[in-house]
Amino acid sequence: QIFESLFDTRRRILGRAHPDTLSTVSNLAVVVAATGDYHRAHQLGGELIAEYECQGRSESRGSFDALENLAFVTGELGRFKDAVGMAERLLVGRERTLGSYHPDTIRA
Repeated sequence: QIFESLFDTRRRILGRAHPDTLSTVSNLAVVVAATGDYHRAHQLGGELIAEYECQGRSESRGSFDALENLAFVTGELGRFKDAVGMAERLLVGRERTLGSYHPDTIRA
């Protein structure tokens, strides 16, 4: 509930596209997933990815983190083929931007 309130406040004051608002959405999606509400977490993650893509930041750290979380949630929903596709997209993007030996790439 704290992240919901923070998200509403940041969205109202900073705007939906502000980096701090996007970070809050990402955190909110993680917390929602931790409570087992994978459908809501998937919705938040999808909206977050769409916002990064709209801003031309689809290969930013925030976008990669959101995609990693979305892939996890998608797998928890039993959509394994989609989750694997997201994980592959994440790996390719991280290899391209961070290199093959970066810890985030290896984790992907």
